Amino acid sequence: FKSMLLDISFDTKARKVLGQVHYEFTTIRPSIDQLVLDAPEIWIEAVLFDGTPVEYATDEEHLIIYFPASLPWEESHQLDITYSCQPEKGLYFLGWKDTTNRARKQIWTQGQGIDNRYWLPHVDAQNDKLLCSLSITFKNGYKVISNGNLGSKAEGDTETTWHYKMLEPMSSYLLMIAIGEYDMLSETSASDVSLSNYYYPEWKDRNEWTYYKSTELFNWMEKEIGVDYPWQNYKQVPVKDFQHGAMENTTATIFGDFYCVDEISFNDDN
Repeated sequence: FKSMLLDISFDTKARKVLGQVHYEFTTIRPSIDQLVLDAPEIWIEAVLFDGTPVEYATDEEHLIIYFPASLPWEESHQLDITYSCQPEKGLYFLGWKDTTNRARKQIWTQGQGIDNRYWLPHVDAQNDKLLCSLSITFKNGYKVISNGNLGSKAEGDTETTWHYKMLEPMSSYLLMIAIGEYDMLSETSASDVSLSNYYYPEWKDRNEWTYYKSTELFNWMEKEIGVDYPWQNYKQVPVKDFQHGAMENTTATIFGDFYCVDEISFNDDN
């Protein structure tokens, strides 16, 4: 697989993902008559191969695509898949059913090791790297964060579409999305890398302790190991009810918001 263009939106009431994904791939075997993608519990609505509907089947774990004729070695092709799902793993809806409106409303992903397959049909192999671009449509008033550069935002009356793009190939298990109510503290490393530290607006006074020496550590790491940071930017995003400490996705680390401490808590746990 060479590249992926994902157009995705959400039905928060139904905890549902609505997606269209476009792949470009090249054959690396002498003859290929079918392609198997990881897609457990994903409902496939349409599959196009080079722009034409193609035969496919699904089982509990996979989407199997049958090519009309065997594909020869080193040919380039396109694949378009329209799908929906209600994932139990990989992508999580938080707070949307809270009738008291007190819980934080968020959507966030956790792909390690092989859970992104529950919301995106793809080859969920860590060594198969591809260029990733995402168009994410969501309600106005929320920040939408993903891998790479934010190329553009198209704001409508009720929804905004956010376009993110990676400049280098990455592993798809490190694809991430985080959606919530955030503000952002922007800094720049000594090597001119853009650093974006997200925070809940009402917790702005915790930034000094949550991101304590973060930029200084970034600069130290490049100097200490003698290797430049390889990606175009770096983001850090707190989320509610994260199962682990943090997940180091490509260009964007998600971490549990229990690390967002104030000055007093910093003395106890930092």
